[in-house]
Amino acid sequence: MKPIFLLAGEASGDLHGALLARALLRRRPDLELVGVGGERMAEAGVRLILRSEELAVVGLWEVLGHAGRLWQALRRVRSALRELRPGVFVPIDFPDFNFRVLPAAARLHLPVAYYISPQIWAWRRGRVTTLRRHVRRMIVIFPFEEALYREEHVPVTWVGHPLLDLISPAAEPAEERRRLGLESGGPAVAILPGSRRSELRRIAPVLAATRRQVDAERARQGLPPVRWLLGRAPSLPEELLAACDLETPGGPRLSGVEALRCADLGLVASGTVTLEATLLGRPVIVVYRMHPLTYALARRLVRVDHIAMANILAGRRLVPEFVQDDARPAVLAAETGRLLAAPEEREQMRQGLLAARSRLGAPGAVDRAAEAVLSVLEADR
Repeated sequence: MKPIFLLAGEASGDLHGALLARALLRRRPDLELVGVGGERMAEAGVRLILRSEELAVVGLWEVLGHAGRLWQALRRVRSALRELRPGVFVPIDFPDFNFRVLPAAARLHLPVAYYISPQIWAWRRGRVTTLRRHVRRMIVIFPFEEALYREEHVPVTWVGHPLLDLISPAAEPAEERRRLGLESGGPAVAILPGSRRSELRRIAPVLAATRRQVDAERARQGLPPVRWLLGRAPSLPEELLAACDLETPGGPRLSGVEALRCADLGLVASGTVTLEATLLGRPVIVVYRMHPLTYALARRLVRVDHIAMANILAGRRLVPEFVQDDARPAVLAAETGRLLAAPEEREQMRQGLLAARSRLGAPGAVDRAAEAVLSVLEADR
């Protein structure tokens, strides 16, 4: 039997690839799964030809800085596809790399089931032409994506969001802290600086300076100190996190979701974590900084009013966003202090986030995604 080839290039893709791999193997234990991913996909039964950590860069300037390494990775993936001739090629999001693999898959006449759509609804809408040409079926996780692809005459299946099965709404922060054996007194703020090295270099220093300013202002006002909780992305090495001045000596070792569950408020880099905050119903301040050239290009191309998925789903500014030059420590510290002093506003934010969660579909998304992949596999036999 021909294998299925999965390709994920960053931490969120590794998670979704692992969930999909397990769902596929539950249905077909005889399947051989091969591809590119991280530790989670390897543990889920995918034989890796390349680690996704080697690919996880973001932004035009950052990609150019790693062009040689990315080109070598691309050659290895194309070579693997030629040798394996998989029954289905499953790219998982990560369009800047995956779109360079799609023509090679087409030359080999490989059926493609693209899982988790590139954000063509936000920018680079012209990419839909490439998807129409090379993809047998789009498997999408947001409801508005289904209508977009139908309008563009691309076969599509909306399955709902897979994280609905993994992340339940959070309880009161003090209760969540007690459950994990943490001190429950005083306000707690989660810091999630991103899952990519390039994000960490640009965002972590801003968040570290914000933390110092918040601490100084609360001390000046005689307010209880903030309990800072660092949420760690599994794709980032410990020494890199330790160099960012975000560690609290003796602090708990928490995942991003655990840190958000325990916090009254989050200071987070834009990305998957903003969706996780939506699923938890946890208020956050969203921060993002990128290389100036990348930002200049993005400003010309991006077609949406918001960067946080919570705001996109809600169709309004539900959580505050601070991008590029607006993401300054003084501004972020002031907003953090303001929201910590406004429990009623945080509660309104929580209710809005949970309402946005309800728009993401029903549980069982990853099982529906596995069925869609297998239908492509069976149709090509």
